[in-house]
Amino acid sequence: MRRIGAEEFDSRVDFFDQMVQTSWLSSLHDQLVALTGSWAGKSVLDVGCGTGRLLLKGADSSTMITGIDLSAGMITRAKEIVSGDGIFHVPPVFLQGDAEDLPFRDEMF
Repeated sequence: MRRIGAEEFDSRVDFFDQMVQTSWLSSLHDQLVALTGSWAGKSVLDVGCGTGRLLLKGADSSTMITGIDLSAGMITRAKEIVSGDGIFHVPPVFLQGDAEDLPFRDEMF
């Protein structure tokens, strides 16, 4: 099986960001947030975060949010989306990285 590289996603940032804002996918994000309960005061990690919009749906000012994605382009867009937002006590962190080699300690999230 061929593994998809980050560069394949880098060229599709605009497509994925537009898709995640559609009503059908947005409603799935709303359902996921509702099923997981309040994120207030919690540390939340989204592996494969894309442009970070799911994290922003569930977060409030006290949520410590971290997103990681294989694509540098997705991470760049996620940082652009949250820059200057000013609602977070701790600014969201977005990192480029591989889901198979996460740079976090156990039980951090």
